[in-house]
Amino acid sequence: VSYSCGYGEIVSNHFFAPNAPSLGIYQQEFMETYINRDPDLTRGYNLLVDYKFSRAIKPLNKVAHNESIDPKIRSEAYTFLGYAYMNMRDTVRCLEALKKATNLNPRNPLAYYFLAHENFLSGDFGETKRNLEKAIEIHPKFVSAMRMLAELYKDEGDLKKSADLYKKIIDVFPNSGYFRYQYYKIVDKLRNYDEVEKTLKAMIKLQPKYRPNYINLGENYIKQGRYDEAMKEFNLIVEKTPTTSRGYEGRAKVYYHRGEWDKAIEEANKALSLSPGNIYVKSLVSDIEKARQKEEKAKARERKRTILWIILVILLLGACGTLLYFIILHRRKKYVLSVIQHFNRSIDEIYDLDTLAHYL
Repeated sequence: VSYSCGYGEIVSNHFFAPNAPSLGIYQQEFMETYINRDPDLTRGYNLLVDYKFSRAIKPLNKVAHNESIDPKIRSEAYTFLGYAYMNMRDTVRCLEALKKATNLNPRNPLAYYFLAHENFLSGDFGETKRNLEKAIEIHPKFVSAMRMLAELYKDEGDLKKSADLYKKIIDVFPNSGYFRYQYYKIVDKLRNYDEVEKTLKAMIKLQPKYRPNYINLGENYIKQGRYDEAMKEFNLIVEKTPTTSRGYEGRAKVYYHRGEWDKAIEEANKALSLSPGNIYVKSLVSDIEKARQKEEKAKARERKRTILWIILVILLLGACGTLLYFIILHRRKKYVLSVIQHFNRSIDEIYDLDTLAHYL
């Protein structure tokens, strides 16, 4: 990416990257500038636009060192000098020029932005963030600065701050498919599925013929367990583009998560017939087979466990019956013995034959 020094950006084409959205302005922004207020400043600027960085130094220096000129114009000249030295990779002179630019005009957002670039290249990420925050504070719609800061936060793992910044960028460029896509990737990592759904639907509205947005929406529904809604999105892909594998792959995933293995394999094979070398579909087929085998093993273990429980119950019932029999038998013997003992004691106490006969 190269920058046209505050008058907008010249950006490389991001629209042909695989799976990246193609609609919408990537970036276009304008800064307050003084290039038409001074002929040497204008000349220097035009040379920078033509990438003639070394030739731009002389006219820009002429403006920068003229103390009779408005400090804001001199600040801009130093900013352009810093940009020229940045492209010439003269870090010392670049930093020196940019610091003079901020001293002459503390509210020069572009100078802080270029300083942030140099801080980033030197590995000073703390100072990078401070200069970007300063640039955004001065120019709240400074999209380049917001995007760079958002990417820094994302790299550091602070996805919440990154998402907040991309949300502000979307407010500036509501029709940018690129920035909405970046925001979608972050909120997806945050597992903010409601925001993912809202963002993808907005992208579909912007790009109704861009099929990957429907795929991503279907994937989002799968993550929430909303399989019927996911299937509708994948069916739409199959209906509109039957010669691509993505719709069949999506349907295979829905069946996979539902545990319908035969249907999942059938859809995955359709996807493979359209895209034989698709490693993601091959991996999905492998996952389906593993899940099927795992389920079958689990069912087999459950059957064994059930049989063991039945055997155990039978054994317990048999043991209880045997124990009960012995308890009853023991009680019966004990009763008979007690009767005999009582009888014997009574007999021992009778000495008269008539009484004994009566007792018997």
